[in-house]
Amino acid sequence: MRFLIVPLMGASGSSINSESDFLVYRHLIDAFADIGANAYFYFLLPEKAKKHVTDAEMRHSNFEYLFDDIWSGMSFYDQVSLPSKVVDLFHPVYGTRPIDMIITSRSHSAMYMRRLFMDRSGVEIPVGIIEPKVSSVISSLNHNETFFIDMMSRVSGYCTSLNLFSTEVEKAEAIRACARYASPAMVKQMSANSVIMPLGLRIGELDSVISSTPKKEKFTLFWGGRMNANKRYDDVIRLMDKFYAFGRNVEILVNSTLSETGKFGELKKKCFVKGTGGNLSREEYLKTIASCHIGLCMSNVEGCPVGFIEQVYCGIVLILPKRDWVRGVFGTEYPFVYDTEDEAYILMRYIYENYEEAKKKMVPVLEMIRTKYFVVNSVRILISETQKYIKQFNDKCETLFYKGWRTLTDEILIEKEMSFSQIVARIKEKAEMPAQVCHQTQMCTYLTQRDLYKYIIEKGYVDKCDSPEPVFVKS
Repeated sequence: MRFLIVPLMGASGSSINSESDFLVYRHLIDAFADIGANAYFYFLLPEKAKKHVTDAEMRHSNFEYLFDDIWSGMSFYDQVSLPSKVVDLFHPVYGTRPIDMIITSRSHSAMYMRRLFMDRSGVEIPVGIIEPKVSSVISSLNHNETFFIDMMSRVSGYCTSLNLFSTEVEKAEAIRACARYASPAMVKQMSANSVIMPLGLRIGELDSVISSTPKKEKFTLFWGGRMNANKRYDDVIRLMDKFYAFGRNVEILVNSTLSETGKFGELKKKCFVKGTGGNLSREEYLKTIASCHIGLCMSNVEGCPVGFIEQVYCGIVLILPKRDWVRGVFGTEYPFVYDTEDEAYILMRYIYENYEEAKKKMVPVLEMIRTKYFVVNSVRILISETQKYIKQFNDKCETLFYKGWRTLTDEILIEKEMSFSQIVARIKEKAEMPAQVCHQTQMCTYLTQRDLYKYIIEKGYVDKCDSPEPVFVKS
C-alpha cells in the first residue's frame, strides 16, 4: 500500500522532533518497517522542518519527505491548502505516483482532499483521519466567527472518511459534533467508520534512553509546549515561583522556542529557570525528559498528547488537571490529578518530599502505557482498518479499465520486474500505433494511474514499496 501523509503542524519554529503530530506519524512509519509490512509513505512537511531532518532520514527506504512552504502565514487550525506539486504528483489522472489512501490530521479538509483527487468518472480517493485533537479543536474554535463553517467542514470530513481516534473520549466528542450538524444516516455511517487507535510510542527507543540517562542532581520540573493561553504557562511559572520561594533546591527546564523571552526570560534571572531554545534533536529531547523528576500540565484541553505520554514513560511524575482528555489518555486511576491550583501545589510538595513513593504509585501507569501505547499494536490496527476501508471503498467505485486496454496492459506485463513509469511509457507507445489497434485503445483517454496500479496488483505483481516510484515484481 502507498499512503500520502498530510499532518497538522505547528507554525512555530521549534524542532519537529518535539512536534506531536510529526511524532505520531514517524512512530507509525518506523514500526511498519520494523514488522516488515509492505507499505510506502509520502510525508508532507513544512519547508522549515528540513533543517531538523538528518541525511539518514532523507535516505529512508519506506518513506519520502516532501517539503513545501505551504505552511507560511497559515494559522494552526486553518491548514486546508495543499501544494500544487503534491496534486501534480498524486492526482489519479495526470499524476505519476499512485496512492491507495490519504492519511491526514486535518479533519476539516478531508472532504476537500477527496474531491481534489477525484478522477474523470467521479471516483474520489479514500481518506483516513488520524484525529487526536477533537476536544482541543472544538474548544479552541468556540469563539471563532467562522466556527459554524469550520465545524461543518470537520463533520463532513468525519462522515466521509475512516476515522482513527486516539481515545474513546475523542470519538464520543466527534460523534456529538456530527449529531449536531449531520443527518442521522450520516452519523450512523461516521460511527461505523470510526475506530480507536491509541497513539503509538517506540517503547524500545524510550527504554534505551531511560537505561542510559541518570536523573539530574537538582530536583527538576520539565515544561514544554507552545506558549499560548490553553497551556497556561503563566500559571506554571507562578506555581514554580511560589515553590522556589520557600528555599527549595529546585529548577524548571523549559523546552520552547520562546523560553528566552517574556516571563520565562525574566525568571531566568532568579537562577531556577533554564531554557533549551526548543530546537533539541530527538535524542537530546528524550535524554532531557528522562533526566527530569516532575512535570506540571495545566492545559484545559490537549490535542495529540504524545509528549505527555513520553514524559510519563521516561520517568517524569506528571501532575495533570482533572479533565476529560486526561481521563481518555491515562484512565481514571491516574494518581496525580488536581482540580485547583492549590491542589496542584500540594501535589508538587508531596512529590518533592516523597519522590520515591510517588514513583511507586506511577508503576501501574507505566505498565498501562507499555501495553496500550506500544506502536506495533497501533500499526496492526492501522493496517487492518485501512485495508478493510480501501476494499470497501474500491468495491463501490466503478472502474473505467475497459477490456480494450486490459488487453493492452496484459501485452506489456511480460517482464518479471518493471517500474511504473516503464509500464506507463509502453502503454502510451502502444496507444499511438496505427488504426488497426484503435479498437483496443479507444478508451485509453480514461486511463488513470490509480486504476492501472490496481490492475497491475490484480495481475499478480507486488509493489516492492522501497522507493518513491513503484517497482513491481511478479509474485
